[in-house]
Order: sequence, then structure tokens, then C-alpha cells
Amino acid sequence: TPLAELATATSHVLLPNLDRQQTVQQMMIEVNVKVQAAGSVDLARRYIDAHLTEPYDIENLSRAATTSARTLLRHFEATHGVSPVNYMHQQRVTRAKVLLETTYLSIEQIAQACGYADTGSFRRIFQKITGGLPALYREQYRLRTSRHRWRQGALSTTKP
Repeated sequence: TPLAELATATSHVLLPNLDRQQTVQQMMIEVNVKVQAAGSVDLARRYIDAHLTEPYDIENLSRAATTSARTLLRHFEATHGVSPVNYMHQQRVTRAKVLLETTYLSIEQIAQACGYADTGSFRRIFQKITGGLPALYREQYRLRTSRHRWRQGALSTTKP
């Protein structure tokens, strides 16, 4: 029924989603980052998180982490299990998932908001990380069904 469809469409919003909560929380406090002493890997991670929309540059990253590029790559992967560029893509895709779930922005706008100049690259990376295309993800996790369908279903269930 339309009401069951509406319940299914909104169920994922009502259940806690750790990725979404962390990403939204990070987006809200990016400006108010607490400065603490940190190791080179943590400095690199913070730099990536603060510069998600900028192109990946290992030289700038290693400079921000105050270490050589080779050492940073080795230690970052040992700590996080992925290279810095893959970590950046994971963070971008996490942000894209939140935008796909909560906004009506186009795929192209979301790609640009997440730091991808090329929508095709965004789609490939999104599919590699999530196993599906952004449009299918949006369809699966959209916040609600169309209002027209919901109104028709609600009216038809109230009539005898």
C-alpha cells in the first residue's frame, strides 16, 4: 500500500546511521576544529578532512603532515588500512551519500560539492566503494515517495 511504501522509504532515516551522523557532525564543526598536538598520520588525516573538495596532492599533504611523501604513504596505510587518496575518496563518498539522502541536488552538483570535477569519475568511484551508482543509491534511500502518490494513497485508504 502507499502507506507501507512511505514507511519503508522513511525507515532508514529513523534508524541511526553512524556514517551519516559522523559526516554531518564533521560538516558542522569543520570551522571549530580543536587544535591538538598530533602525529604525522593524524595531521594528514585532518588535512584531508579539511580539504576534501580540493584536488589530491601528495606534496601538499606530506608538507601538512611534516614528513616525506614516502614515509607518509607507508605510515598512513599501516594506520588506516588504505592509502591517503583512497581515504579521501571514502570520505568524499560518505559525504555524497549524505547529500544524496538529504537533498534534491543533481548528481553533477553533488559530485562538484564533494570535490570531483568530472561526474563520470565520481560515478566510477562511488560505484567502486558502494557497489552501486549514485542515482540508484538516491532512489533506494530517498526520504519519501512523491507527494502526489502519497496523497492519492492516503485519500484512497480513508474512503470506504
